[in-house]
Amino acid sequence: MFFSLYLLAFSVSTILSCPMAYGGIEIVEARREGDQEGIRIRASHRVCLYKGEDHYNEHKGFTKIYVAEKFPKIPIIHPYHINGVSRPDCDDGRPTIPLVAHLPAIMTDLLPQGIKDAIQKKEIGSNQLKIFLCMQNFPWNEKQLVCLRPNYALEPNAVTKNYKDIKRNIRAGLFHDNANLAFLKGKGQLRPNYLDIFQVHTHSRKDGYTVASPNNLHIDWDQKFDSKTGKTLFDVQKGTVFWSYLDYEDQDDNQRNKGIATLHLIINDAQRTDISEHFKNLFEHHAPHPDDDINTLKQWVIDPLSELQSFQNTVQLQKLKDIYETLNFKG
Repeated sequence: MFFSLYLLAFSVSTILSCPMAYGGIEIVEARREGDQEGIRIRASHRVCLYKGEDHYNEHKGFTKIYVAEKFPKIPIIHPYHINGVSRPDCDDGRPTIPLVAHLPAIMTDLLPQGIKDAIQKKEIGSNQLKIFLCMQNFPWNEKQLVCLRPNYALEPNAVTKNYKDIKRNIRAGLFHDNANLAFLKGKGQLRPNYLDIFQVHTHSRKDGYTVASPNNLHIDWDQKFDSKTGKTLFDVQKGTVFWSYLDYEDQDDNQRNKGIATLHLIINDAQRTDISEHFKNLFEHHAPHPDDDINTLKQWVIDPLSELQSFQNTVQLQKLKDIYETLNFKG
């Protein structure tokens, strides 16, 4: 077993050195194992790769929005009511997010052409652009309506309670090589690879805790079918990969145009089980201290996942390899 490679323990809080002023890699406990309302909740651990430039610094750690969920400060997907309609043996319907990454804003060659065009048209420079990666599962029923939730990235400095009400007007869309795979339900025509206008709201509810609103940015991928397989284009047991992108005028920074692109790697149940077991072992028995965080990404994530049958020959693993090669090339 490759788990035996990880023998030397050291502090969970250790941040590995990297050549940038802002960077590193760490593994954290995102959810404790236990019982909640009669449902057995499995432990969840998260590897966080921080390779963004200095303007990413405020996105490290957990968001204070829905503070108990320990979500990362990047766009993720989940239903408006987070637990939604869960499938059997999927905890209580809360998403597992085992891997997040802050990627250098200069890595625009990774982005779909539609996102590149939007960035160029708005003249968004690299110091106003952020590129994230979010790997998560889909524990809900396939018919469950889910939302793109950018609030965690838009308000990285949100506090747990009594947060000021912030409304932002954004343009947002989902992008993929397969034009019909996933898209947002906007106010007008439903179109993939298209930016529509939405308003998002981060505020405190009656009990004072900070939440994300409204019930919008719905993802639609259950209406079109693959005539060859007879299945919907999104299959929970296959997972999928797509990009989200949003841009906005930042009222906190002289109305500057800013953009956030996120690569979403949606993993299936087998992948969730395998990666959770691996990261739990990694959390408890860290690998020997590596030379740098890029090699650690390969050592902690890519090489072990390549040995797992659930990840072999999958688009999710290939995307991780592409990112690793690009990071290596960029130095």
